[in-house]
Amino acid sequence: MIYKFGGERLTEISQEEWEKEKCPAVFLTDSNHAEETLATVGIIYESEIQIAKIGFCKIENQQECMVGTFCIPKLLDVLGSRYRMYMFVNENNVVIVDDETFSERLINRIKRKRMHQGETKERFLYNYIAEFMSRDLEILVAYERRLLRMEEDVSQDHTDTIQNRLMPIRRELLNLRSYYDEMMDLTKELEENENGLFLNDQLKYFGTLTDRADRLMSRTSHLLEYAVR
Repeated sequence: MIYKFGGERLTEISQEEWEKEKCPAVFLTDSNHAEETLATVGIIYESEIQIAKIGFCKIENQQECMVGTFCIPKLLDVLGSRYRMYMFVNENNVVIVDDETFSERLINRIKRKRMHQGETKERFLYNYIAEFMSRDLEILVAYERRLLRMEEDVSQDHTDTIQNRLMPIRRELLNLRSYYDEMMDLTKELEENENGLFLNDQLKYFGTLTDRADRLMSRTSHLLEYAVR
């Protein structure tokens, strides 16, 4: 799938249309077609694409492109399997490599919900990352309610199973805190724009994402302290 940047709305175009226009775009592909897609947009990546081995959210700056990996907890199963993707960015294009339907669903949500979808690659990346972090605060509020209910049980002397109930919550919160810490570092890397791939007046979008990850990490740390206490 190819979506053209440039207007308020992301417009899906065919490979043939892109070949004619060579317009800035986001390419959504899977690991079987990643090498071919990267070659199409002029990105050289010498390592092997191994989605199953992605273990962190991080950015790696190369000479003419940026390579990112995402390893995102599934909010309803934080300790289970994760969404894993590669993201490649060069001067004009973004390539997302995803062997599941997660990124396709994110893009569909962006197209459905957001007015400004992809005037620039910076705006698209902001929307993409913001979209997969959009429900996190809601989930953390749910953790807070669970902990408050457990505190109530303790005050009424229903303490038999409290430790057993707390253990998985602590583990889940630890996982989320590490994830938000990684996302803070990743979005800071985008904002620092080390290899000059982004327009300076667009870097504010990445700063907004860093602030969001920071707030989520602080909230998670607070919940962890509360759970330990």
